[in-house]
Amino acid sequence: MASKPKAKTSPHGTVQDLIKAVGGADGITLVEVSRMMRTLTERAEHFKRRSLDGPRDLVLGEMRVLEGMVPRLIASHPPIAGWERDKVYKRGDLIVAEGCVWKLTNGTGDKRQDWETIFGQTGQPASKPLEVDEEIGELLKDLVGLDGEEAAIERRAIERYRAAVKESGITAAQLDAPMTFRTQLRSDAGVIEHLIDALRKRDERIEKIETDLKRRGDELQERLVEVAKTAASAVAAAVDRLAEVEVRAAKLESEPFDIDETIEDGGRIVVRRFMRNGELISEKRHVTAAMIYRGIYSEKTFYLPGDVVTKAGSMWICRAECTGIFNGDFWVLAVKKGRDGANHD
Repeated sequence: MASKPKAKTSPHGTVQDLIKAVGGADGITLVEVSRMMRTLTERAEHFKRRSLDGPRDLVLGEMRVLEGMVPRLIASHPPIAGWERDKVYKRGDLIVAEGCVWKLTNGTGDKRQDWETIFGQTGQPASKPLEVDEEIGELLKDLVGLDGEEAAIERRAIERYRAAVKESGITAAQLDAPMTFRTQLRSDAGVIEHLIDALRKRDERIEKIETDLKRRGDELQERLVEVAKTAASAVAAAVDRLAEVEVRAAKLESEPFDIDETIEDGGRIVVRRFMRNGELISEKRHVTAAMIYRGIYSEKTFYLPGDVVTKAGSMWICRAECTGIFNGDFWVLAVKKGRDGANHD
């Protein structure tokens, strides 16, 4: 004889067993129901962290059965009153407050911590954002030994991680929760969209740079054209002047000129005048170093190389332009001693 199929079981027994227990067949109490609910909640969270959807769905089903049976169990008891400030409570008393059923487990019930929630869920304080300073410190220690550029990249990544955790307000439980495929896909989709946006902005910057380069290239081309025009004008003018010089040179070769030479300042200066048909073409003045006696040295006279003077009975020849107080560095002693000659001017 074939055996009957058994009901689907879970780590906590069959669903039928739970219904029977909650229905009062085994004399189950609200406290025991509350304890079972907490156990099932912990199991469900455990399976969720391990991404075990099948076992988790079974546990959630059992929790729904329990929640559905609780009102029937409560109906078999006297109505539960609310909390009263002046009432004296003893251990095991039940009250209704904040939408939950509470049981006194310690003390006289004056303090909130004396009571335990056996049905319902009170508002939980918001989880504090995850502090990652210690983790960051450990990550920074791992950078020792890396080269400068690689360490800089890793350090920027760590700082970006710190900022992301701080701005998102994510908790430690959320950060350590296993990544489901659905969440991974959403995360990847977000990353892809950010990359697309970054690439679009990069393309816009590249397009702007290309536009600026083209504009500057056009401006440079215009400047080069202007420079070329200016250079062409200068070259044309130089060609014209060269042509004039060539004409003048040809004329000089074809028409000889006369040279008129005169001597000034007692032979110190030779003047050459180039004449053609009585017209002065050019005049050149040459200062010679011929020895010319200038009498007794005078501080008011300007002397040129070749000038000869007498001073303190000696004769000196000037070797550099000078005037003022006598300076032997500018003169050469020609004849020593003697007496100053007479000035016959």
